[in-house]
Amino acid sequence: MKFGCCIKRKEDVLTLARLGYDFYEYSGTEIGRMSRGEFDELLAVTDRAKIACLGFNSYSPGRPAIVGEAFSREETEDYAGLLCARGRELGISNVGIGAPAARRLPADYPREKADRQCLEFLRITAAEAARYGQRLLFEAVHSGVCDYGNHTRQALEIVERAALPNLALVLDFYHMKMMGEGLSEAEGVEPYLGHVHVSTREEGLGRGFPHARDEAEYREIFSWLRCHGYKGTVSIEAGSFEEGAAASSLELLRKLDAGMGEQGHDR
Repeated sequence: MKFGCCIKRKEDVLTLARLGYDFYEYSGTEIGRMSRGEFDELLAVTDRAKIACLGFNSYSPGRPAIVGEAFSREETEDYAGLLCARGRELGISNVGIGAPAARRLPADYPREKADRQCLEFLRITAAEAARYGQRLLFEAVHSGVCDYGNHTRQALEIVERAALPNLALVLDFYHMKMMGEGLSEAEGVEPYLGHVHVSTREEGLGRGFPHARDEAEYREIFSWLRCHGYKGTVSIEAGSFEEGAAASSLELLRKLDAGMGEQGHDR
């Protein structure tokens, strides 16, 4: 597998390259806020670091809305146009759609209407991403931060209903854990699995870097991924960046990945 880290500051690009990460993901929210000059600085540091930007996480700060009364086709089109065009300049492959603030609903909001809005959002955004050879990745996000698409199987159902050639899933094991889902809840996602996110659960709703004390948990996750034929990309999505934690987490994940390979060879 290849390992990356989600970041939201351009100075962390050079650090990840020095630590030996294979790629980075950058916050789509921050990309959308950048002036042209600030974005050019990110392009320059990426080129200097010689590390790839795989894609964007944290798609938006809440607008455009994915579902709800604030849903707007025009806002969806305009924002997708900006992010996907900038993504082309960075050379990204993936546009991740988590964005919990864009998935909050008032009480008793009709589920069928939310489904229609989400499908329209995905079709508009996927069409823009397809112009640049990019893939859209939808993910389940736990109910502590949003009201829609909280379970893995709900996200899978939306992707299956959309039936778009460049739409797949991010499987985020933090969100699964927050929803009380076991690995069995991810059965059936394999044909659509495009990327993986991992992080520890910290105080409150916080996300952190995997620790050595979590080795057994992550060994189980890696075993599940291997058993289901996944050999793709894995990103750590922590709430804030810490160089020391990033270094030790990468070491742990590479160790587990190597161990899974040896087990497969032994069999």
